Amino acid sequence: MTFVPAAGKGCGISVQLAACIISTLIQAVLVIPAAVLAMKYEGNTVTSLISERSIIAGRITATLYLVFFLAYASGSVIHFIRFLGSRFFGGGSIVLAALLMAVCVYCACCGVEGLARSSVIAVILFVIMLLVMAWTSRENFEPLNFYSEGLNGKLWRAVADDLARNGEITAAVFLMKNTGMDMKCGVYGLLAAKLVLTAASAALITGVLGDSAAMRDYPLMELGSCTDASLFRQNDSLYLILWTISAVISISLFIHISAGLLKELAPVLKGNSCISGAAIFIISALFMYYGADFSAVRNVLCGFAAVILLVFVIPLAVLLMKGKKVENR
Repeated sequence: MTFVPAAGKGCGISVQLAACIISTLIQAVLVIPAAVLAMKYEGNTVTSLISERSIIAGRITATLYLVFFLAYASGSVIHFIRFLGSRFFGGGSIVLAALLMAVCVYCACCGVEGLARSSVIAVILFVIMLLVMAWTSRENFEPLNFYSEGLNGKLWRAVADDLARNGEITAAVFLMKNTGMDMKCGVYGLLAAKLVLTAASAALITGVLGDSAAMRDYPLMELGSCTDASLFRQNDSLYLILWTISAVISISLFIHISAGLLKELAPVLKGNSCISGAAIFIISALFMYYGADFSAVRNVLCGFAAVILLVFVIPLAVLLMKGKKVENR
């Protein structure tokens, strides 16, 4: 919603779409072990299954996941506050981050079911906005903006970037206790929906804005100025509502998962959602206060290598471990 994938790295529409498709296929393979675990061991998470074998190994693994989710959520907070500051308030604000975290902690305490229902509403609103934008900007759509370019050297970098920006699939490793045998349908439905919406957004932006989209921080928002509908010519309010809902749902989900991990690491702790929210706020506030670049930290802790490790390698190791245990019996 907030940027064209890989546009800032000099990649055009052909590289973007190819990278998006390849990344989606890779993610579809990565989630297979977690989906199998969800079918065989309903009501469990990967870390709880590891803890059954070794408490120490379970706590080490839980710590790895906790660091990932805290860093991913902190990056989302910083990104959201940057969006507010650049488009609406003339600068980032730690006060806005505190208000955001208060809302997210409350939503996380309400449970994942409410977040799931809210996400459906957010997707419907986004699809409606995208369809209206496509219809009202049809006269400014230029097919010549789509041109072929060489994929060598850029494609795999774009694939890695796209995979890193889809770290939400890591949540599947912990939502398996909520979804059970339905997790496979849910994850593949998510991947299919993201692929369609990302491709549609990138195609619409490229067709209307052309190469100038790469020079804009929020090209989808700029697209509204090219439409004929008065509602979307000044669409700041609608875009703010959609992005706020999406940010709250995403961050609240990670707080909810982080709280569950804290419970596994320290069962005696109370108010785990508040503790997770406070940790995320402190991390994001420090980076905003000192004006430090969080992207370097996030690339290490939440990059494509981390996604592969947490989504595929660890669940696969657990699956093999459980299978070996059954054979030994």
